[in-house]
Amino acid sequence: MDSSTSLSEKTGKSGPASPLADGSEFEDLGSVATCENCGKPQKESSQAWCPHCGYYPLLGKCVELNPWDQEDHVPEEEEEAEVNPWLFMYRSIPRWGWVLAGGILVLLLVSVYARVLIPTGSSIHRIWGCTQLGIGFLAFAATHIVAYVLSMMDSDNFNLLDIFLRPIAVWGSIISRLPGTEALVYVGGWGLAASLLAVLVVGGQPYDRLWDWGIKERAKLNLVHAITENAPPGEEMDMEDALKDFAGEAGINDLEGKKNLPQQPERNKRVDCLIIGYVPINRDKTDIRELLVATDVRSTLQYVGLVSTSSIPISKRIELLQKMRDLETDRPIVPCEVAAKWLRPKLLCRIKFVEWNSREQLELPLFDTMLAEFEP
Repeated sequence: MDSSTSLSEKTGKSGPASPLADGSEFEDLGSVATCENCGKPQKESSQAWCPHCGYYPLLGKCVELNPWDQEDHVPEEEEEAEVNPWLFMYRSIPRWGWVLAGGILVLLLVSVYARVLIPTGSSIHRIWGCTQLGIGFLAFAATHIVAYVLSMMDSDNFNLLDIFLRPIAVWGSIISRLPGTEALVYVGGWGLAASLLAVLVVGGQPYDRLWDWGIKERAKLNLVHAITENAPPGEEMDMEDALKDFAGEAGINDLEGKKNLPQQPERNKRVDCLIIGYVPINRDKTDIRELLVATDVRSTLQYVGLVSTSSIPISKRIELLQKMRDLETDRPIVPCEVAAKWLRPKLLCRIKFVEWNSREQLELPLFDTMLAEFEP
């Protein structure tokens, strides 16, 4: 009785003998050839040399292998593609991404050109900045509305207010459908970039005019009273003659005998003044350096100081200069020893100052705001 028969009888089960019984499968599983030198397995047992270390069993020594005969050899093109991050990044970014980035780069260069080469504060600079901001905003707003409508048609998760409350979710739905929606992404992305660059790089937008509706505060009654109250009765005097009469012949330094000087105010006090002249920044009168102002001092209009225009925005200074050119006259309204361009009495302003000095002039005056123009 053989071993297989006895095993069947002992177990009480009949059937084919186990393939592991004779150990033949063990021999097949352990028949993978290995190198005698490095111990690494070989794919083909009939191979005459080891593709890992170059060992020849027939010669009993290792020989130098060609790169293409080595097991671990990787072609040069594949190595370069794996180690070159720039090539990997270039292949990872889709075509629409490069087009979008290229358009934004062009907008950036154009915006830098406008900022550097166009004079700041000029009419061309303001027009460029406002036009780029307007076109960019309209382009982005239009595409945002279209993106919102498409997102609502594609999903029930959007409601009416999501166009304002969830802009990222709206555009996320559009971007997920690229490249089919690439035209919408181009216009929206370039419009948003143009708007931001117009504000951050180009500039020139007159933001101060957004809240300026042309309504200016009027000067206090004491200043207007000082200009008009002492006109001789029964005679019609023009405003220039009236002002000279109020100022008198004493001049700004004739302070002897004056009493009841105005009490010195605390810091950051304000006073309403008449602009009687200005000092241009150059002979061409392209800008204003200082304003000469006068105000009521004990019912007498008197020169009270030079006011720097550094706190006035350049757009406002240019606008003020144009008005002043139309009001220029040959002599000052009140006695003044400062060399300046003199004006007819028309422009009123409010000045901030620290205190009155010993000559009844404003200490450290600073321009605050323009007031409504004086009407006789």
